[in-house]
Amino acid sequence: GVYEKHAAGVSFFGVRTVDVTVSHNLIHHTPRFGIGMMSGLGRIIIEYNDLHNLSLETADTGAITANRWYTYDKDPELARGNIIRFNRICDCVGSGAYGKRQVPGSTGKYGDRIWVPYYSWAIYFDNAPMDVRVYGNICARNTLGGIMISHYCKNVTVENNIFVDSDESQVYLALRGQVQNVRFARNIFYYSHPNANYVRLN
Repeated sequence: GVYEKHAAGVSFFGVRTVDVTVSHNLIHHTPRFGIGMMSGLGRIIIEYNDLHNLSLETADTGAITANRWYTYDKDPELARGNIIRFNRICDCVGSGAYGKRQVPGSTGKYGDRIWVPYYSWAIYFDNAPMDVRVYGNICARNTLGGIMISHYCKNVTVENNIFVDSDESQVYLALRGQVQNVRFARNIFYYSHPNANYVRLN
């Protein structure tokens, strides 16, 4: 991460996985993700990790990020989705160099100011997340929220988590396009920040 800012503590890029487990790791002070899953398919189980002080030099990021990570219905092994459980995720900060402070979904040109904190979540599902189960996690003090679920999502369950004290909202939902079977149940939401919301819809 000193030279390649797109680095993470644990990375999966363009691979096919069958029940790979990422467990009992301490990941902190990274320029980008703590754990990143990019452009692949199959099930990864992320459990019992302690992640803090992440995304210190980049934006549009999360402590645990899945971007274009899918399942494949025609293969019995690759049809099973990700599980994210029993992790502690705190202080995913984010940093961006833009002319003005950006919000999700907007565009802007690079400017002469570095914005910190900026555009990051604890758990970030970008670009059509599918067949994911998130439970038993503690997400605290993250910039835009404890979890972000984006457009065209399918079969996403978020239950029995604690989301507290993120600056903008505890949950961020960008539910555009075709959305199927998104379920939130038995989560705890709390904030003491005067401007924070429980849930933000975009």
